[in-house]
Parts: sequence; structure tokens; C-alpha cells
Amino acid sequence: MSGKIFSFHSGGELRELTQSHYSDENFFQELIEKYPAILAGDQINPDNPRQFVLISREMGVPSEQDGGAHWFLDHLFIDQDAIPTFVEVKRSTDTRIRREVVAQMLDYAANATQYWPIDLIQENYEKVDNTDNDELFERTKDEVIQLLRKTIRPEFLNRIDEILMFKPLSKAEIREIVMMQINHLKALLSKNEVEIKLTNYALDALADMGYDPQFGARPLKRVVQKNILNNLSKMILSDSVRKDVPITIDVIDEQFVFYNEKEKQ
Repeated sequence: MSGKIFSFHSGGELRELTQSHYSDENFFQELIEKYPAILAGDQINPDNPRQFVLISREMGVPSEQDGGAHWFLDHLFIDQDAIPTFVEVKRSTDTRIRREVVAQMLDYAANATQYWPIDLIQENYEKVDNTDNDELFERTKDEVIQLLRKTIRPEFLNRIDEILMFKPLSKAEIREIVMMQINHLKALLSKNEVEIKLTNYALDALADMGYDPQFGARPLKRVVQKNILNNLSKMILSDSVRKDVPITIDVIDEQFVFYNEKEKQ
């Protein structure tokens, strides 16, 4: 058969598609960002084709601990096994650029694995407007069903009425759960005439500490109990703060601090 590609239209019309080079690198980068399936995941691993989720475009790569971006990677993807995948877009006809890019990508890989904290990757992913999330979700659901069919006998599988897939909580959703927990705590403390106020820094710290990729927000209640309620009780019992004056809870130097607002002023 011919190696050409055709598209089939209504009315039985068959049109030949003409191959052409992309107009510029930025245009092709936008296509990759919007349609990660362009990346040849089946060529990387034919037995288990790679499927990619975009983390960020123009991802900064530092060259030292806590340093700023020294280089910028065109695209950072993660595949279904959570393996980071670096993508640079360059014209293959320029062999000089190709050689330079290979060396540059090795620098990216060496420095990124050492200086990229996991929370930075999560933060960049949350900023991405991922229009393919629903498609990825449905594809994952199909893969789970196929796995169940391979591991569970049909007579047991047929007894399952419905399979529910739960999407991972975002940082914004974790923040909302923190607010619910704190509002519940405030209501309990108000019965003893104790009023607390948490700064945004304290709320963000609780959200970071209380989130686990595997368990979602389950650890959050223990984090609030340990870092807020237990410490608050100790501060009141030791007269470090007064219970008859509103108590502010803040984070300074990565530590929770408790103080009466009037005393702070």
C-alpha cells in the first residue's frame, strides 16, 4: 500500500493529505502542549506506549540548590509511570543545533533531578489549563477496567454494579478542607471563649503538611491536632498567650507561632 495519508469525507470523498514542515518552532510547541499524543509514545515503548501529561511549558531549570532558573526547558511532561519527560523543539535539518541540544538536555536532566523539588512540579501542574484531563481520566478508567478483567474472574466482576474513579485533590481543594477543619476547631474553642485567627501563611502550611499524594487529605486532621490544637493548649496552660484575647496563629521560619494580637502590636 501507499505510504501516503488520506482523509475520508462525507459523500465518499477521499482527500490526500500533503505533508509540510511547521511554520515556526513556537507553533509546533503550542501543538505539543495542546495535543501530547503527537509525541510518539508507541515508538518509545511499543509494548507499553507512553502517555503524557503536560506539567509546564518553559520550565525553569536551576543550576544550584534554591537557585533561580539557569535554563528553560520547552516542555516538561510526566508519563503514566510518573517518569519526567523533557521535550525540546528544534529543526532536525540543523545538525549543529541538534548536537548542542543533546548536550543541553543532559545538563537539564543532571540538574533537574537534583534541584527540582517535588512541590515545584506539583505547583506547575496545577497552573496548567489541561483541556485533556477528562480524556486522560476516561482513558485511565478504561485501563483499570481492562486490568480488572485480567485479574478478576467474570462471575465476580459481573457482580460489580459500578466503578467509581476519584480524581486527585488539587491544592485549592485541600485549602478549602483546611478552612473546614479550622472553622470546626473555632466553633469548639468558642465554647470555652477562645478565639483564634490563622494567617494565610499558616493555612498554606497546614495544606502542604496535611496533603499526601496517596491518601489525599486524610492526614490533615492529625496535622491540625498536633500543630494547632496541642500547641495552643500548651501555650494557654503555660500563660504564654491569654485566652481572653484573640490569638493569632502564624508561620515564621517554618514554625507555627501563637500570639495575642494586642501584644504583637
